[in-house]
Formats: sequence, C-alpha cells, structure tokens
Amino acid sequence: MQQAKEYFSERLKKIMKEKNMTQAELAKKINVSRQSISLYINGDRNPDIAVLKSIAERLEVSADYLIGLSDVSSPDINMNASCEYTGLSEEAMKILVSYKEYYAIKDIDYLIQADILLELSSVIENAKDGLDELKEDIDNLEKEIDVKEEKKSSVIDTDYEFDLQEEIDRLKEDLEEAENRKDFLLWRTTKSIEKILKDYYDVKE
Repeated sequence: MQQAKEYFSERLKKIMKEKNMTQAELAKKINVSRQSISLYINGDRNPDIAVLKSIAERLEVSADYLIGLSDVSSPDINMNASCEYTGLSEEAMKILVSYKEYYAIKDIDYLIQADILLELSSVIENAKDGLDELKEDIDNLEKEIDVKEEKKSSVIDTDYEFDLQEEIDRLKEDLEEAENRKDFLLWRTTKSIEKILKDYYDVKE
C-alpha cells in the first residue's frame, strides 16, 4: 500500500509537470479541493477509486500507471498489451507504430525474422560497454588533470612544479590515447553495422 502511494505521488507530480498543469487546475477538472491534490502529491493520502479514475482520464494516462502496476502511461489498452508482450518501452512502441506509415516496417520485420536485428543489437551492446568504460576513464583523467593543474598554479617550489608538469603531460598523453581508442571503437562499430546491412541488402536483392 505504501509503495502504491509513493508511485502515485511521484507519477502524479511527473505527469502534471509534463502537462504544465497546476494543482488548482486539476482540482477544478475533477471537482475536488486543491488541498486534496496537494495531499496526493505529497504522498499523504491516496485517492479513492472514483477520484483515481477521474485523475487518470483528465491526465490521459492509465490508472495502472499512476499506482505503479504498469510502466506504460498510455490509457490505450492495445498499447499496454503490446508493451507488456514485447517488453518494449512505450516510446519505442510509438516509434515502431509510426513506421507503419512507411515501408520501413517491412524491413524491420525482415530484420527480426532473419536474426539480423539481434546481430546488430549485439554489435551495439558491445560497443556501448566499451564506450562506457572509456567514458569513465576519460572523465577520471580529465578530473585528475584539473587537480594537478590547480595544484601546479599554487606551488612555489620550481622542482615540484616541474614534476607536476611531467605528471600533467603524462596524463594528457593517456587522455589522448583514450580519446583515440574511443574514436577507433566508434569507427569499428560503424563498419561492422555497415557490413551487416550490406550483407542483408545483398541477400535481399
């Protein structure tokens, strides 16, 4: 019960912000006091079923989403069922549905059936793991350089300043190497994707 109250509070606040709706405006639309809306948002009270239904209808979201039973905000039953069945997010499903207007949906259908989408996903996932590691390395190196630079600007001892500069130069070399590895990984990933798609179109033709 407590978890449902927390979900409701957080998601009500989120949807109201997205729709740029004030507490007073929502209260007027569903015929309750502004103080009641404030209690819902602060997690101090849960609405009864009738009020929950009114809030969901006015905000154009599903009641299940508001109380945390679903991560799909759309009140569309078909959308909810599709997301539940495929495991895709609501945004991904909306994009996929929009492709029905173009021939792209046929290509996507073929890519899935031929396991090409799985192959592409594997390449991208491996690249993402590598890029995440490199990003962390690059961020750490940049922070370390900033610390050394700041320390160097305040030292008086010239020998120590020289040592610090050597460390900074070494760190900058490591940073450049990490940036080069990142660029190479992006290039290699792009080439792998190009090859997969080229093979797909060659077979299709």
